[in-house]
Amino acid sequence: MLGAMKAEKVPAALADMIEGFGDRLRAGRLAFGVREQSTFAKMLGVSASRYNLWEQNKHPPPAHYLALLKKNYGIGADWVLSGDYGALSARVFQAMITLGAAPDAPDSARELRRAFPDIPDPGAKHRRTLHERVQPPPSRLLGHFEGPE
Repeated sequence: MLGAMKAEKVPAALADMIEGFGDRLRAGRLAFGVREQSTFAKMLGVSASRYNLWEQNKHPPPAHYLALLKKNYGIGADWVLSGDYGALSARVFQAMITLGAAPDAPDSARELRRAFPDIPDPGAKHRRTLHERVQPPPSRLLGHFEGPE
């Protein structure tokens, strides 16, 4: 899978350590609530074809994109490169646990779900994508601002 990297003579220990980064990157994208690779690529400011190579495990994202993933999306480099779940923000971690319950989830999300079976899954009717704002609809807010008649 890391053919492009091995051609550049990446040390075997490093190649073994980062094996699966494409799956973890995909899991992070889905946990963040973005279904399409091309959409996430635009969010990162990279071409869809380049991003696709990352998820295909061809070569890992460069350091500046890893920093952007952490800063803007809560998906840390240690998660992408080595599977260290401590590098996920709390929101992305919880979304990853939820994602891991799905039968078609990326392997890394399912492994994380298995590692933390006691963390509750809010269930399908309570799931929201992380980029949706959580606030009551305007009609519910109006009652709080109505003055005396």
